Amino acid sequence: MQTKSQLLAIAITALVAAALFIPAPPASAGPGHVNFTIGQKMFSDDWKPIEKQTSFGAEGAFGPATWPVQMATYLLRASNETTTEEDFGAGGAGLTTVDGSTTEFGFGLNKTLGTSKIRPYIGAGGVYVKTDISLLRSGTSWNASANGFGFWGGAGAFYRLGPSFNFGAGVRYSSASVDYSEFNGTTISYPATNVEAGGTAVHVLIGWSWPKMAK
Repeated sequence: MQTKSQLLAIAITALVAAALFIPAPPASAGPGHVNFTIGQKMFSDDWKPIEKQTSFGAEGAFGPATWPVQMATYLLRASNETTTEEDFGAGGAGLTTVDGSTTEFGFGLNKTLGTSKIRPYIGAGGVYVKTDISLLRSGTSWNASANGFGFWGGAGAFYRLGPSFNFGAGVRYSSASVDYSEFNGTTISYPATNVEAGGTAVHVLIGWSWPKMAK
């Protein structure tokens, strides 16, 4: 079985390869960028003990040159699993495994500042979030999924390496409440309703922009 570090190395290699070899759209498409992201998403205490999750995703901004802002979209996947030993009281001690993941799809507006090599950007909009949580305790498991809508806001900056290649970092905050009422009556430690599925995601990014910069 591959370790998390091996999977991380494979993901980084794949993102770099994609950023280097996928061609950028022509200048006639209007200015824009597409970046792949890798980092960490940090949740509220509702998600303990998996409140910090590794995240992978992609984000893009595009629109006609005549627009003062661009349309923005992103897709983010975050997940984590942990196993701990717990004291079950009269039932003795045992292992508890918690596995959780979230998938975010956001759409909104973006503003990229400047035309030099360093380009800050900001964005905001609406988000759809789907979550999955499972718990295994003493041979008994609970599984549930939920989804909800909310909002997001983010900012970052990238450096243009050569005519098209980007490298940089960003941060994004999202908020969306989901209902886990089907966990009612179980011993799972998550709240039954109104779980905050959003969080703060920090990431590095690699990708490309168009049109190409003049040499």
